[in-house]
Amino acid sequence: MSRPRRSRNLLVPIGISVTAAVVGLGLYFWQQNSSPASSSSGPVPQDQELSDHTRAGEEDGLDQSQAKQRPNPTGSGNKRTVVVVVREGAPGLLWNIPTPLNLKTTNVFILVHSPQSGGKPENAYKVIGNIFPADYPREYVLPYTIDGALLPLIRHLAPEVVYMDESLVGEDAASVTGLLEGNWVGAVVVATGDRSGSSEWRQNVQRFGRRCAVVDRSGIRGDWAGRVG
Repeated sequence: MSRPRRSRNLLVPIGISVTAAVVGLGLYFWQQNSSPASSSSGPVPQDQELSDHTRAGEEDGLDQSQAKQRPNPTGSGNKRTVVVVVREGAPGLLWNIPTPLNLKTTNVFILVHSPQSGGKPENAYKVIGNIFPADYPREYVLPYTIDGALLPLIRHLAPEVVYMDESLVGEDAASVTGLLEGNWVGAVVVATGDRSGSSEWRQNVQRFGRRCAVVDRSGIRGDWAGRVG
């Protein structure tokens, strides 16, 4: 009598949750590599590598050797990558980001936690519809439904800075510590403003010093100007 394979079944929801986000990332990488010089190789190997790395990150975690091999999403040496993480029902952080965004110098990816809508890209795009211009690139808006999918997505984007709503830091600030301990990002800025929430997580991020900043939402605009420009 064979034993039920529970561990494998538990991994299925996580794999499904990042499918839409992987599609968006694949489209972005394809656009970055669609020049004549790279047309001979085609976009398939890059997408396959991204998919394989994402599954590995979800199931086993990415070690230091994998970190050296992760793709660089910026496309050019001088172009910055910034990630903003918000919840589908509370995108207030986005209202405090200076617009219009200069996408010629900065890649700004919006990661939307959207478990209620099932992570559909069109629903995630509606979140920014009233804030950013109507022509904001759709491949820069990535939904995810399961908390465990957030870190693998950010790792592949390899941003210089992550702006994250306080409600998404995770238990004991697990999302923040996971990114900073692994040196996956340069800095994390947590936007606060919900006084009803617990602030115990702050004790867990104090050890990172300047790499983790806790800023009231009203101060995000000034922080963005100093870090991103």
